[in-house]
Amino acid sequence: MAEICSCYTHDIPASERVVSLPGEDLDAVGCFLQYLYTDEYSPRLTPNPQRQDDTILEALDPDLGVQKDLDGSHLLKHAKIYTLAEKLGMDELKTLAHAKIHKINSTAKGELEYARFVYANTPRQDKTIRTPIATYWAHKSTPPVASCLANNTNLLK
Repeated sequence: MAEICSCYTHDIPASERVVSLPGEDLDAVGCFLQYLYTDEYSPRLTPNPQRQDDTILEALDPDLGVQKDLDGSHLLKHAKIYTLAEKLGMDELKTLAHAKIHKINSTAKGELEYARFVYANTPRQDKTIRTPIATYWAHKSTPPVASCLANNTNLLK
């Protein structure tokens, strides 16, 4: 991000100081901007009332009290923020997005959409976000498939 912004000085009129992010998800960019101002983005991580050493995502539906993701949209939101943070070189935002991904209660359908996005939009060497996907599917599969996936994450590429 510093590299992108370094070419903009006060000598350049404000109307010409524009950072273009074509093809980026508007919600992810909005969360990125929120993060720049607050070091957090919605939904926020909050203390877990049951465990003092843990955090949870604030509930989107207060009646449920949990972050439930039936279609994968919540997982995809954080994955898109993760990939945007990667492009902008913002490791702290990547870490935050990754932490939020692991706090979401999803379905197999949601996990599949998330896996497709991650494998299409992250480098092969990014084990931080890819390995948990292979592990998830290894545990959901039959024993021979699970063993193969657990030992060879390249199969999900």
